[in-house]
Amino acid sequence: MSAAAPSHTYFYPNKMGRVYLLSLKEVLIGDGYFDLLKRTGLSRFEDTLPPDNWTKGFSFDSISSLNQGIEQYYGPRGGRRLALLAGQKFFELGSESFGRFAGLNELALKGKSLPEKLNMGLASMARLMNEVSDQTTWIEEVGPQRLNYHVGMCPVCWTRLAEEPICFYHVGFLKGTLSWCSSGLDFRVRQTSCIAVGDEQCVFRIDTVPIK
Repeated sequence: MSAAAPSHTYFYPNKMGRVYLLSLKEVLIGDGYFDLLKRTGLSRFEDTLPPDNWTKGFSFDSISSLNQGIEQYYGPRGGRRLALLAGQKFFELGSESFGRFAGLNELALKGKSLPEKLNMGLASMARLMNEVSDQTTWIEEVGPQRLNYHVGMCPVCWTRLAEEPICFYHVGFLKGTLSWCSSGLDFRVRQTSCIAVGDEQCVFRIDTVPIK
């Protein structure tokens, strides 16, 4: 379900839109990717991806439509699983260019404790999003083994209405970020607030103790 469209839209940089589409293409089997583009009115990306630059040109409307289309096409359970996988793949495919732009690399993490690595990784990604996109993001420490990742202007649920949190792409992106920072460990990430259900921000609770 979608809310009334606002009078102004917001954007990710073209590079992130490009990587996001490539991540969807990898996780949607068969002709799923092309069917999704047609269903969401984004067929223009079938043959031509957004430019590989940091100009803000990939709209929140497009991101929200794609996420909603995945849920409608594959059903709530399947759509959520695929959105989560796409978020992980998004980080995987973009990690080199994203990390380089944000000043985050393996050398920067060398010698750091696990909590320091996780904080550095999340803080770098939040700073990157704030600098290159219209998404507003910040980190909050809420306990010795827990962080909250806040998204104020959220492209995933942009203009949407829902009865429960729907930003599984962000969950996947965070899990991908945490895995990279920790050399492959898995962490529990759960969305606790969502703008689509009437909350002020989308909030993701991160347990910084790895899942065994």
